[in-house]
Amino acid sequence: MISLNLTINRLWNAVGITLLLLASISLSACSDHGAIVKDDNGGGPPPPDPTVFFTTDVQPILLRSCAFNSCHGDVNPQHDLKVTSYDDILKVSPLHGRIIVPGEAGVSALYISISPRYRELGLDFRMPRFSDTLTSAEQETIRTWIDEGALNN
Repeated sequence: MISLNLTINRLWNAVGITLLLLASISLSACSDHGAIVKDDNGGGPPPPDPTVFFTTDVQPILLRSCAFNSCHGDVNPQHDLKVTSYDDILKVSPLHGRIIVPGEAGVSALYISISPRYRELGLDFRMPRFSDTLTSAEQETIRTWIDEGALNN
């Protein structure tokens, strides 16, 4: 009887140690220590340096054409959409959601609204509504900035 109890105790000890060992191995497998982090650019070459900059190229266009005509400035901006700062542009618009998708001007509401494709957003007019349409060069500047990642530079 004593040898049977001793055998059962050893069996339970072995089961317990095995479970602890398995739990330890499982937890260490979930750890990300030493994980290799790589830039997911599709395996291609690194992205080129930006050619268009927010503070010197894009922001002046937005301030002159969109903010200072009272539509999307700091005071009572239409649709709660301000374009006076980089942070404002990245906020989610209640009407349009994210107006910029970094790297994808073709699906960014900001670019579409100033381009000949404005009707895709359900607009009856091209932005900016109450000032001159942006020149082709200005539209291209904004498109390039978004396609280059819409950096705060």
